[in-house]
Amino acid sequence: MSFLVVDNLRKVYEGPRGGLEALQGIDFAAPAGDFLAVRGPSGCGKSTLLHILGAMDRPTTGSVRLRGRELGGLKPEELAVFRRRHVGFVFQSFHLLPTLTVAENVGLPLTLDGRPESEARRRAAALLERVGLTGRADYLPSQLSGGEMQRAAVARAVIAEPDILLADEPTGNLDSANGRAVMELLADLNMQSGLTIVLATHSAEAAAYARRTLELCDGRLQRLVQHDGLSSPV
Repeated sequence: MSFLVVDNLRKVYEGPRGGLEALQGIDFAAPAGDFLAVRGPSGCGKSTLLHILGAMDRPTTGSVRLRGRELGGLKPEELAVFRRRHVGFVFQSFHLLPTLTVAENVGLPLTLDGRPESEARRRAAALLERVGLTGRADYLPSQLSGGEMQRAAVARAVIAEPDILLADEPTGNLDSANGRAVMELLADLNMQSGLTIVLATHSAEAAAYARRTLELCDGRLQRLVQHDGLSSPV
């Protein structure tokens, strides 16, 4: 059984002029420990796909199964718990809370899940060391550079040891050097920790860190590219 299975996924947004079909019959599967990049022009459906994979949105038709669990069958309160415990998110704009320290931001998912404060502090400290931010633990986000904020956001995304990490344009607000540092961090999490990652990106350089690339156009999956030089139409 594949770790992640996406079956005939469609998403239609209704508007005054009719429906906009953001995803049109997306099918793919991924094993545990995979690193997938999703590439395509703006408006092709990359973010919509990640939102559905992370249970932040529901498809119009089709299904997503993670570890054999059908996400469409979960109630709203079950989806909230699922997102908190099984999915890590990294966004282009960091989304760190400005009034919390870096350590408090990183530990927040555990705090929201009712874990002991001591556990949140301990695990946040370990992750900040891993991402090279030990000396920034007591800083506020406004005192960090963009690259530091994104590394803190990655630490926050993985503190609950999720099954999957979804990264939506994580290098979009960074210069090339900081972008490489963030992608090297994601690649290390994939290789050393076996974390399954799905990355949405415009950047060919960022996508090159993945094992495979799904190419989208107008909501359709056009091609699956293996990073061993092989590719296949979908």
